[in-house]
Amino acid sequence: MCTGVALAILEKAEVISPLVDARGVPTTAGTVSAGYQNFLICIEMLAAAVALRYAFPAAVYAHARRDPHRSVTMQSISSSLKVSHHHHAAHHKNNGGVMIR
Repeated sequence: MCTGVALAILEKAEVISPLVDARGVPTTAGTVSAGYQNFLICIEMLAAAVALRYAFPAAVYAHARRDPHRSVTMQSISSSLKVSHHHHAAHHKNNGGVMIR
């Protein structure tokens, strides 16, 4: 969204100008701006794909013990919540067992 606003400002400031395509047909500055935005979205999605590849490695799901009643994804989420719950419970146990919500 931020890139869209920046491109709109550049378009209105006439920094982005119309182009003529290979067949000699003129395009508008809005079309050129949309092309830039589409390209930037592709770059953002590439970066997101690389980040997600490291954040959620396939090995976690490939070697997981499968419960026939739950999907691997739900097992992974469940195991993550259990770790979080144990940490939370241990923290409150060390604080005199007082839980404040």
